[in-house]
Amino acid sequence: MGRRGAGREPATAADIAATCRLLDQALEQVALGIGTSRSLFHHASRGKAIPTCQAAPVELPAFAEVLHATGKGVFRLVEDIHVPGASLDAMCELARASGQWMT
Repeated sequence: MGRRGAGREPATAADIAATCRLLDQALEQVALGIGTSRSLFHHASRGKAIPTCQAAPVELPAFAEVLHATGKGVFRLVEDIHVPGASLDAMCELARASGQWMT
């Protein structure tokens, strides 16, 4: 998403599909999985929260579907489970949906 992602524009369905295609290709080559952070404590070099901290709820399940379909990869997620909308149950559901390890 480039600058749009850095500017915190929401991912479109096309953006999510493109990321899923890239994940699939990467897993077929050498990637060990996918990692992301939605932690409010992870900041870029200029002090702003990283763009992934506001990832839409539909993004992570889409990535889990790719892991499930390929049967490959680890899902790495840094999540602040104390903030509204986040929970350990949601993370467990992502792990179940992916059929792969989650850290």
